[in-house]
Amino acid sequence: IGTKIVEIKVEVVGREKSETILGKLETIALRSSHGYMVWITDDERRIPVRIEANTKIGKLVGILKKVEYI
Repeated sequence: IGTKIVEIKVEVVGREKSETILGKLETIALRSSHGYMVWITDDERRIPVRIEANTKIGKLVGILKKVEYI
């Protein structure tokens, strides 16, 4: 099995308040060079709370449903 390196550029779109399972939090919205959007918490944890991607069959949305601290 080989290793494939893929270069992805990420742009900070802005900051916004997002309703999450952790409550209403400040998040940073990021857009990748492939068009994916990711929202991460604007704190030291940088937890991804939402991901959006357009696909051939429609929009894929992933929302954080559970957090477990180790």
